[in-house]
Amino acid sequence: MIGRGTGKEKRRVACDFQLVSLRPGSGELLIMLAMDQKTSLVIKNAHRIEEARTPVESRAVLPLRTALVCRLVRRDFHLLTTKMLACARQRGYLGAVRRDLDQLETEVNLLEIRCHAIHPTTTPVIYAEVEVRLVSRDGARLFRLMRRFDEAYGCLYVARYAGRIDRDQQLAVLPPVLMAYAAVKCSALGLQRKTAQELADEHGIG
Repeated sequence: MIGRGTGKEKRRVACDFQLVSLRPGSGELLIMLAMDQKTSLVIKNAHRIEEARTPVESRAVLPLRTALVCRLVRRDFHLLTTKMLACARQRGYLGAVRRDLDQLETEVNLLEIRCHAIHPTTTPVIYAEVEVRLVSRDGARLFRLMRRFDEAYGCLYVARYAGRIDRDQQLAVLPPVLMAYAAVKCSALGLQRKTAQELADEHGIG
């Protein structure tokens, strides 16, 4: 459930998932959900999005399969969508954000192709569920792209556990989509863009 935490942040309880066994040669993953083990996840900047005033809004629960996308959504999503709404009338702002969203969509499309070629289905295990408030068309588009990013990357979790790829091969697909995501973040927040090496260091994929 969602509840108020310290520092005006919200927390959502997520299950901790444990891999039990892998049947050799079959590629079949046997997974146990350790429902009695709980982890409290902080959803940052929830107070910012709740303070946003908009005539149209919706709420959605995003089931996330990968720790990487879960971290990005929890850390950035509400901050980015709040800024997209607040700065929408600034000259050139939305044009820059939407160009970067276009590029992110291109990279997510390519990620899906790469990941599905390695393994056709994503992991059935839900790492966490994050509730978000959608206050603009661009925020809703970012929501959909992050969901697709997560589902595609989840295919490689299955492939790695099945022994089809190693860690380096799993991480090798990430730089283009992470660069595109970083560009959206920078244009939304008015930040200086990071280099590929800086992004690799930040996400531990160098």
